Amino acid sequence: VSTTNSSGPSIGVSSLVTDGNSSLSGGAQFQQIIDGSIMQQSPPQEQMQKRRASSVTSQPVIDAAAAFHAQKKPRVDIRQDDILQQQLIQQLLQGQSSLHLQGQHNPQLQALIRQHKLAQIQQQQQHQLSQQFPQHQHSQVGIPRQPQLRPPLAQPGIQLAGPVRTPVESGLCSRRLMQYLYHKRYRPDNNPITYWRKLIDEYFAPRSRERWCVSSYEKPGNTSAAIPQTSPGTWRCDICNTHSGKGYEATSEILPRLCQIRFDHGVKDEYLFLDMPNEYRLPNGLLLLEHAKVVQKSIYEHQHVTHEGQLRIIFTPELKIMSWEFCSRKHDEYVTRKFLTDQVTHMLRATQNYQATVTKNGPAGLSNDEAQNACNQFASASRQLAKNIDHHSLNEHGLSKRYVRCLQISEVVNHMKDLIEFSHKNKLGPIEGLKNYPK
Repeated sequence: VSTTNSSGPSIGVSSLVTDGNSSLSGGAQFQQIIDGSIMQQSPPQEQMQKRRASSVTSQPVIDAAAAFHAQKKPRVDIRQDDILQQQLIQQLLQGQSSLHLQGQHNPQLQALIRQHKLAQIQQQQQHQLSQQFPQHQHSQVGIPRQPQLRPPLAQPGIQLAGPVRTPVESGLCSRRLMQYLYHKRYRPDNNPITYWRKLIDEYFAPRSRERWCVSSYEKPGNTSAAIPQTSPGTWRCDICNTHSGKGYEATSEILPRLCQIRFDHGVKDEYLFLDMPNEYRLPNGLLLLEHAKVVQKSIYEHQHVTHEGQLRIIFTPELKIMSWEFCSRKHDEYVTRKFLTDQVTHMLRATQNYQATVTKNGPAGLSNDEAQNACNQFASASRQLAKNIDHHSLNEHGLSKRYVRCLQISEVVNHMKDLIEFSHKNKLGPIEGLKNYPK
């Protein structure tokens, strides 16, 4: 036994845990040493039985070593040396009664057992840490963690408070927006509905929406006539972070009619002044275009209206508009001087006539007829001025009253869409459909 120990390679811990290119010839010798140390403490009959057992158990180890040496394709995660070491330790731990005695006569074996116990303690500690900090579990086993993506955006409901979005510099969204604005301005003179339907179908995706938020107005005033009647608290805007604000919304089905009404009743032209664009790609593949400052200028016959706010447009991968959100902060109205000249001249003439009459009469003052005549002139000029202004006036948010009225009608029709489909499907009239719909 002593000759075998001196002639064979060192059987310490470093010799058992070898690299992937080394052979396992020392495995059989290590098995013989273990068998020899056991035979020293056993009677002759038991020694013969253990020799037979050692010859049987050492043969698979030698075959495995030879097969591993022939392949020469080591694996990184599980090495054959570690497998052999685990097999030997399991065989030793099966005999708990003679383990202490074997360790006394073989210090190398004792060091190996201590290393095995130390490895078990380290594994237990790592398991406890992985339970306490589950977020680091993937990094311990070498699996990269996938980024946690937030839900993509929403139209009225698409959350954009902080989604994972990648900036892009392609300019595709900006060019697409310029094309849409160009075709919107250079429309036919007769303003047919077929043109607007074709335009909306070309640039807007199905079930898309256009939203206009007025929640940021400092003094919104009474909005009962300006905004479609919706349930309180249902309006939300992610641009100004308002969840119970005010605004209106139009679907892609009503957009052609709204555009036609807008340019048929008052609006002569429309401009959109944009600052530097910011384009992003969202995790769901959609494209986001943002302009922090936008000025929309609507030109009427006798006045100009400018709306200042922020614009956010969401495009599909096919570059069709899925959501158009404009959050208006304020608006200004400018009336042309020519529009007020006649009314101001009329009032000035009435004032001059009154002063001339007072100067002519002197201390006697004005008679009743003269005073009544002067009052009638002032009243006539004031009524004419108020009539002209009211005819071309906008609501408190700078929107045409006819345009807003159409929005209200479309909102009502949108709520009654299910009832209309029910009546059409069952071939019922409006009154009969309304009676049978709750059933």
